[in-house]
Amino acid sequence: MIKLIAIDVDDTLLDPTSKLSAGNAQALRWAVQQGVKIVLCTGRPLVGVQDFLDAIGIQGDDQYVVTYNGAVVQSVTGQIVVSNTLTRTDYLDLAAFADEHRTHYNALDLGGRIFTGNTDVGAVTVLQAWENHAGLSVVNPQEVAEDTVIPKFLFVGQAAHLDQIVTPFKERFGDRFATVRSTPIFFEALQPGVDKGTALAALCAHLGFQPSEVMGIGDEFNDLPMFDFVGTAVAMGNGRAQVRAAADWVTADNAHDGVAVAVNKYLGGATNDGN
Repeated sequence: MIKLIAIDVDDTLLDPTSKLSAGNAQALRWAVQQGVKIVLCTGRPLVGVQDFLDAIGIQGDDQYVVTYNGAVVQSVTGQIVVSNTLTRTDYLDLAAFADEHRTHYNALDLGGRIFTGNTDVGAVTVLQAWENHAGLSVVNPQEVAEDTVIPKFLFVGQAAHLDQIVTPFKERFGDRFATVRSTPIFFEALQPGVDKGTALAALCAHLGFQPSEVMGIGDEFNDLPMFDFVGTAVAMGNGRAQVRAAADWVTADNAHDGVAVAVNKYLGGATNDGN
């Protein structure tokens, strides 16, 4: 019996225009009403998914999100369950590496605010700030406060450029950071061992759920650790080939309510769309 569904947000829950479709919202509201926990597992901060939580009806201290690609697990009211974050020293070292390699960068604090030392802020960073509804600051790295909580650091740019810094990054930092390409234009650095799978495992331990009681739905490389943990892995039809190959089942793409189709198939949902 599935008790929890872990769902990636961008290109999974959301359609190609980054909107939550009526079909997905209806299916997930129905699942919540049946007592199934719907856990959004995302690289975004809590504030960046609040609108979707509200639309689905996920509320209260006993409902949860996995944010910052697994660095933070928290209730939807903001109570922290797990936090594995970077230090100010980490941030300074990563920012220096970015400057050496002429790469735009930014980081997020626990409130979702994006900050960067780039005075020529890139368009992607501006878009991130708009999606997260939490603001954007340009701050000299040396002026970042010692007690700033930094869940993740992002190198931002064209995919070909980010490809070129992966090897130098490994040469410089070795295993000091976990890294993930959540999209081709992001190369993210997190604390070692941080990913969606370990975060979801920690949440399920907190809740007393077994992997066999958990379904995960995703489309990208950063969803693969989640697939490794869950008992039922569902890939989006628009997902990467490696993600589809790792899944137990492939649902419709995000332009055709793939999340709702999966919910209806495995839970027998409010509509017959998944039959």
